[in-house]
Amino acid sequence: MKIDLSGKHALVCGSTKGIGLAIAHQFAILGAQVTLMARNEELLKSADGYQAELTTISSQIAPIKVNIQRIRPNLQQAQYTVDALKRQKSSLENLRNQYVRLSNSGNIFTRRWLRSLYIPRVNQANAALRDNANRIQTAQQKLNALTAEMNNYNSTLKPLEATESIINKNKNRNDNDRVILIKQQFYYGRREEACRELSAVIAKQETLLNQYNVELTELNKQYTDC
Repeated sequence: MKIDLSGKHALVCGSTKGIGLAIAHQFAILGAQVTLMARNEELLKSADGYQAELTTISSQIAPIKVNIQRIRPNLQQAQYTVDALKRQKSSLENLRNQYVRLSNSGNIFTRRWLRSLYIPRVNQANAALRDNANRIQTAQQKLNALTAEMNNYNSTLKPLEATESIINKNKNRNDNDRVILIKQQFYYGRREEACRELSAVIAKQETLLNQYNVELTELNKQYTDC
């Protein structure tokens, strides 16, 4: 028996998943204008709505990632500088201690000469250590500032990426539902509607693919050494 619900309006409750979603699909296939109702507003959004949300959140994520990429080499360099200065400090301390031991070595006849030789070197090593300590302090302050800035960006990025992941999951589920609807429309002989819906899905995917290609091209320009 062929049922035609053209001109009819169907109000379907709990229509975002399961039996309710299947019933809404069938009403749409049979020509009815369908209004969806559910307690979860997110699941009622269309694929275009999800894409708009993704575009918005991507525009928030992009500058954060740019800043993270900007900070990362500076942070690595600052860490390298601090480590190098600490290694230099260790070498200077070993050298000073060696000079101290040498200045106190020898016998009663050579000790005065050894002290006159090595005490100035001990003083030079102590001066170098004081300079090294100041440089370590400055480098550590820079490292701490960059680390705090990186942590701030990462803490801001993490919930945005989590939200983006949720939107993508909902969007993919919505896209899958559209594909199921198209298949059902073809099955029930509503070829014209199915073709329109299929063309819309293909056009949207082509648009997304073009945007993806543009982004990849820009990344290749920025990171030619990869």
